[in-house]
Amino acid sequence: MSDVYEPDTVDQFLGHVNGLADTLIGKLIKVTDARNFGLDQRAGYTFYVDKEDRYIIIHKHDNVILSYYGGFEYVPKHAITVIGDYVFYSAAEDGRVNNAFEYWESKQPTD
Repeated sequence: MSDVYEPDTVDQFLGHVNGLADTLIGKLIKVTDARNFGLDQRAGYTFYVDKEDRYIIIHKHDNVILSYYGGFEYVPKHAITVIGDYVFYSAAEDGRVNNAFEYWESKQPTD
């Protein structure tokens, strides 16, 4: 018997992927205002941050406002990964994302 999940349908596969993404997102830092990234407050209201791998993550239904008001429409495709219902922006792959990430990071309490 294999431990690898093998869906029988596309819907099962998508449900599994979304479940995995939801589990991961639940472990990340939630940021509730675009101004925490130095962006226009209209750019979004709920973000997630992966400090270790340097990603800013947003639910796909909020991606249009982040693109328009946050300027993320200029982020190149190689810096964006869509998994399930989430859009992952890599700070390591784009200066605009990196600037937003560093702005957020600079506002965090030091250990």
